[in-house]
Amino acid sequence: MSWTSVKKALTIIAALAALASAGAAWIGGYPQIYKWLEGFNPHLTIGSIAFAKAPTKITSNKMAIFLNVRSSNSSDKGGCLSDFAIRLRDISGSQADKWFFPVFFVDINKFVEQARTGADTSASIEGSFSTIYMSAASSVEREIAFMHRPPTGEVKDIMAVESLIPGSYQVELLLSAGGLPCGNAANYKRAFDTPIDFKLNENLIGEVKKGSLVHPADVDLDQRRETLMRTWTKGEKR
Repeated sequence: MSWTSVKKALTIIAALAALASAGAAWIGGYPQIYKWLEGFNPHLTIGSIAFAKAPTKITSNKMAIFLNVRSSNSSDKGGCLSDFAIRLRDISGSQADKWFFPVFFVDINKFVEQARTGADTSASIEGSFSTIYMSAASSVEREIAFMHRPPTGEVKDIMAVESLIPGSYQVELLLSAGGLPCGNAANYKRAFDTPIDFKLNENLIGEVKKGSLVHPADVDLDQRRETLMRTWTKGEKR
């Protein structure tokens, strides 16, 4: 299935989807600050990354990355979060980097409930992704579903969940944002300095294939917990 045909299908589905509330549930994870624009000054906080099948019948075997995005604008000027991009990197180098871009705004609580019961998860779609406008001294929170998009001209299918293999991965988030009018977006820049490292094992991948929303193991957090267990003296107060 080509990206063009899928994009058309997704647009139709999103147009038919009922609009739900604009807010998405916060999922704790990777707090980051994004601050590099003059005037318009968004502070971006990123929730934990999750993997699942895309929330549509037409692309039900395709993989989606879900990301909770919260942004606050502390300045007296408005602006726009025009676009995001995720680069998924297999640290082992056995797979080429894959780029994911926003496709839908979703109600993550509804998605989880529908996935749990085996219902059609497309009902969780709030709408197609579009530029996020921020007024002065405002904040916004959205749950965004990203899907793989191969470069134009490359004969490659959109990444399916069956393509996931156990291993260590990195996610790098990029953002295009700018002041008003919204068409004046800046070039893509890294949303945070350090990529997010995580691991996917066979059990987690199996859950994704079953239709569950899966949060991969955070490498840094897992290492800190391991250090705690090995170094903490029983009964010691700190």
